[in-house]
Amino acid sequence: MNRLPGFSLAGICLIAACTAGGAGGDGLDGVWSATSTTAMSITGDITVTDAALQFEDGQRMAWAFEDRQMGDWAGLGQQVEGAIYKVAEPADPTLLRGNTLCGQPVTYIVLSLVEAGDLGMSVFTGASAPVNTDDFCASYFYSR
Repeated sequence: MNRLPGFSLAGICLIAACTAGGAGGDGLDGVWSATSTTAMSITGDITVTDAALQFEDGQRMAWAFEDRQMGDWAGLGQQVEGAIYKVAEPADPTLLRGNTLCGQPVTYIVLSLVEAGDLGMSVFTGASAPVNTDDFCASYFYSR
């Protein structure tokens, strides 16, 4: 049996799990409860994974992590690190109460941790990845 000196299989698995981090490596994965009026009215609670964003009504948007950049992603006047995701198939899903996510097909979504560890989600419609404080179509806020 081959062995790595000083490492157990359990230790290697723990290191791999801790460094993977999910959702762009930021620990953003999991269920987030809608806290802003727009989030409560449109998306409801969300579930974040590496592969997709799932809305309260069960609809999913497949995405892929693309980059991490500093910016005022949530429009709060704070420079925070944002995880930028490219939406696999641009869409503007009709969500809760017949509301749409943006009014136009969403191409990028940026997640950022803002005040007190809350999650900010900003949606974009451009052909290129958003940079710093590009105009977003809509923003939503969540907490755990």
